[in-house]
Amino acid sequence: MSGISKVLVKGNRFYNIQGVSEMLPSVTTILKVINKPYLSAWQQRTSLAHVKAALRGRPAFQSEAEEDTWLEGMLQTAAGSSDKVRDAAADVGTRAHIVIDDHVIGGRAIDLSTMEPDVVPVMQGFDAWRKSCGLELLQRDTIVYSTKHGYAGAMDALGRKLITTKKDKGGLVVLDWKTSNQFSSDYAYQVAAYAHAFEEMTGEKVDEAWVVRFDKAKPKYEVRKVKSLKQSFEIFHSALKLWRATNESPWSSSS
Repeated sequence: MSGISKVLVKGNRFYNIQGVSEMLPSVTTILKVINKPYLSAWQQRTSLAHVKAALRGRPAFQSEAEEDTWLEGMLQTAAGSSDKVRDAAADVGTRAHIVIDDHVIGGRAIDLSTMEPDVVPVMQGFDAWRKSCGLELLQRDTIVYSTKHGYAGAMDALGRKLITTKKDKGGLVVLDWKTSNQFSSDYAYQVAAYAHAFEEMTGEKVDEAWVVRFDKAKPKYEVRKVKSLKQSFEIFHSALKLWRATNESPWSSSS
């Protein structure tokens, strides 16, 4: 989309929107303000597993100082082990997103022989989902933003429900792809924010928002539909207010 650019500030994504005076924080940057206990538990397990493996293979030391040096290095590596695992998984997810985006529109056949092996299961899952989803896919990765609330983000896709019975309304569906190992509640807040921004930009009503999670090891997928877009957006909006409050000084200027 012309007139829009992404900017990273201290690891957080912002968007420059033509005609908007200030940079807008991304939806995912805002949602970092929500505590995720399961991530802390996973980081702890990953670090402890590294320590356990290292202690089993520890070498013989000639002195206490030599052992202390080894322990310090091992613990430092263990502390960053979860970051390496996370970054490797994120890399697969990013590359899978790019390949999926190339196949969202037009129903183009998926040629697995041209793809990197670690994204093949994801693409097999996407192909299976695409054939059975009951949607006409209308848009691929699209940046949406709200000038009213002051945020922006990248909606992975937009679809419209196929009309197969008299009860079907052909409503719009906002879609987000995930390759994580599990669902998180903040995914619902994320797609609700995209849906709200899309409605603000276009004036078109979004009926539903879905998160589709693809397995990285097997050609499997799981779909979850947001129960209440209104409620999920209200939670996102609360997170936005908290994010803004924590990024501003609570103190008045010195007299």
